[in-house]
Amino acid sequence: MAALTSAQFLNSFNIGVTLSALNGNLTPGAASIPSMGALYTFGATGDFKVNKLWYVVRLALAAGADDTYDLSSGLTLDGTAVAFTGVKEVVPLVIGPNGTKKIRLGNAGSNSWQGPLSAAATFDVIKEERWSNPYGTGTPVDGTHKNLNVHNPTGSAVDYVLIVLGVG
Repeated sequence: MAALTSAQFLNSFNIGVTLSALNGNLTPGAASIPSMGALYTFGATGDFKVNKLWYVVRLALAAGADDTYDLSSGLTLDGTAVAFTGVKEVVPLVIGPNGTKKIRLGNAGSNSWQGPLSAAATFDVIKEERWSNPYGTGTPVDGTHKNLNVHNPTGSAVDYVLIVLGVG
């Protein structure tokens, strides 16, 4: 199954997408990602517009382990660098939720991207969540507000997907 282009991926939000964990691609299908009530236009900036898309399919984040993503640099999608100056949507999903699996977002230590949280705050995702700021340039990303941390607070490995839409 081929990976979707950024425009195809973004357009799939109006019908929902499902995760194929076997090949690590997001594909059109049944609505398993929260409905994107604000439908974005890709390739532009402004209200309800984005020009950057990034996602990760993370299999087996070990118990107690952390993944920290630098939203200002270092992210790649199909080998292409993705650097955000503003984030409009963050959609974290736990693969195979069962009530005990979860990931904890926030508190990256240094240079935390705050999103809807304060720098040291955290938020547990048991199934799926959506953080949204579709207006203007979104929630700012800069040299001191750039790291998004994903922590596994459980006693066993957790699989997750993290999707970020924004501008840069």
